[in-house]
Amino acid sequence: RMNTAEFLTISAAIVPDRVAVVGPNERVTYEELQSRVNRLANALQAIGVQKGQNVGVMAVNGPEFVEIYYASAALGATMVPLNFRAKAEELVYMVDSTDVSTLFIQERYFGIYESVKDQLPKVKNVITMDFEKPGLPAFKSFRDSGEDIPVFTDIDEKDPTIIIFTSGTTSLPKGVVLSYQALTALVVNTQSPADPTGEQEVILVSVPFFHIAGATTIMSAIFSGRRLVILPAFDPEAWLKAVETEGVTHAFVVPTMLK
Repeated sequence: RMNTAEFLTISAAIVPDRVAVVGPNERVTYEELQSRVNRLANALQAIGVQKGQNVGVMAVNGPEFVEIYYASAALGATMVPLNFRAKAEELVYMVDSTDVSTLFIQERYFGIYESVKDQLPKVKNVITMDFEKPGLPAFKSFRDSGEDIPVFTDIDEKDPTIIIFTSGTTSLPKGVVLSYQALTALVVNTQSPADPTGEQEVILVSVPFFHIAGATTIMSAIFSGRRLVILPAFDPEAWLKAVETEGVTHAFVVPTMLK
């Protein structure tokens, strides 16, 4: 039984010095990413996050997503990436129906959260991602409060590792549960593990992490020891520039982007 958290553990052991994640303002090696994930997992555990709990994220793409996913998986918790385009009523439904108890949120979505927080009694912890709010822990200091010690949780392969919501075009979005087993099978059967001898492949992601294509990239890129270049959102100019500067070898795009 493989916990998807091991995708990172394995690559961090094989290619520790390679850059794992590139965000708008940072470059993080595999070794550093593992260290950050250890700290975040311990910090989350300290506020009561454990196996079977759900961790929500409402933000545009960024390196934090990768850290939150692997820290949640290490604890046997489930990540719920929320569609940041959701209306207030949809947000309430998504957070409440999945029993999100800990929510990571960016400043641009904090207003919508504030307007509905009284309808979200199950949310016990709110962590701000890119801004300070008195009384709430901020992502970096919260993460760095945890010890850099590996956390490992024995999971059942049928346990959910991530819940992805459908677009909800005709009714409220529906949560699609993806198990550790399903995602391990997807990644292991379609990707090669990290190879310290070859050239590192570079994958560019600009589709939202709340979409299945974005979410699975977090897993396959790390398992393969690739460099994951993250754009907050799709923008043709920024996309082409990233391809040029990072030497991108792989990218996930949808027809609209190509047009």
